[in-house]
Parts: sequence; structure tokens; C-alpha cells
Amino acid sequence: VLAAAGVAMWSLIHDLPQGGPLRLTSTLGNANALGGFLLLAVPMAVSQFMLAIGRWRALWAACMAVIGFTLFLTFSYTAWVALIVATIAALVMMPNARRAHVVGVLGAVLVVGAIVAGFALLPRSPVTKEHLATSFHQRVGFNTVSLRMVGDAWALGFGPGSYQSVFARYAPNFNEQPKYAHNEYLQMFAEGGVAAGLLFLAFAGLALRAIVRVVRQRPSDVTIVGVAI
Repeated sequence: VLAAAGVAMWSLIHDLPQGGPLRLTSTLGNANALGGFLLLAVPMAVSQFMLAIGRWRALWAACMAVIGFTLFLTFSYTAWVALIVATIAALVMMPNARRAHVVGVLGAVLVVGAIVAGFALLPRSPVTKEHLATSFHQRVGFNTVSLRMVGDAWALGFGPGSYQSVFARYAPNFNEQPKYAHNEYLQMFAEGGVAAGLLFLAFAGLALRAIVRVVRQRPSDVTIVGVAI
């Protein structure tokens, strides 16, 4: 959590003074990667806040504010949706007596972050109708090409790390030559073939099974928040 807060703070100090459209990337060099990294830290920060006593709560509350604020400014839509889904999942599983407390803490952090961002930074937001339309069509294009790649090399794939070079062969005139498919499942099948793809799906399924088992065996609030992601 402290490492994530440090990465977020560095991004706020380094990226915010830059001119042009605002989309924080920090040391990861990519807004979506930063959003995914910070997303993993949010439930851990909330868990530490719930466990802390006295002045330590102020530390974890500050970490939540910095991480949440920076996550918002990545403008990573997938990270936003994932955070909302994880929050809903945690609240559904959590005993009623503690929901109001957690909702209040998260709500306060989000409201303060939204107000600050709205007044100070949203004029530099990259989110426009044109950007949303372009982003949507790009993702459709990435997935279409990825499916063609999977169909042509379903057995062994094209090899790890080959996505960008192979994509260029399939769509040389596409307006972007991405390193990643923006779809982990399709990229795993495209690069590693059906064996790697099925192993990846099996790993995800086993992880989900383990999460359900932990929640059933130790249904504490902290456990629920920790596994919600």
C-alpha cells in the first residue's frame, strides 16, 4: 500500500505540472497499467484502515485518498469499472452492521477526490466524445484482429511477446500498432495457443474458487475487502 501511495504521489508531483491533456502514467509509463496497479492497492488500503487504531487510521486514510485520486486521473475506464464492481461485491458480502461505515469512508474519499478533480483538473481531461468513440473502435479492432490471430495459430500461438509484430502483419494500415490486445484472454490464446489459453483460464478459475473458500471459512470484513478485487 505504501509503495502504491508512493507511485501515486510521484505521479501527482511529476505528471500534473505537465501541460496538455491530463492522463497520469507515473513510473509505469502507461495510464492503464498504472490504473491496474493502483486498483490492486485500493482494497488493501481499505483493509489496513479498518484494522488500524488511533492515529494510524489517518495514515491509511491519506493513502486511500492519494491512491484513489491518482486512479481517477488515469482515466482508465476498465480500472474505474473494476473498482466499482469490487466495491459492490465487498458490500454485498459484508455484514450489514459494517456496511454503513465502509460506505461512508469510501464515499468521503471519492467525493473529496471528485470535487478537487472537477474544479482543478478536469479542464485538461482527455475524455471527449471523440476520444470515447476512437477508443471504442480501437478496442473492437484489436479484438477482431486478435480473433483472426487465434484462428490462424490456435495450436501453438505466435510466441510470447509477439503480439505487436504479428498485429502489424494482419492490420498494417491500422491507426495504432499495439503491444497489447487490451484483452488478456485473447492475447494469451494468440501468443501461447490453446494450451496456454486454457491454463490461464484454469488459473483464473482456481483463484476464484480459492477466494470463495476463504470468504466462506473466514467471513470477516477485512477478508471480504481483501479478496473483493
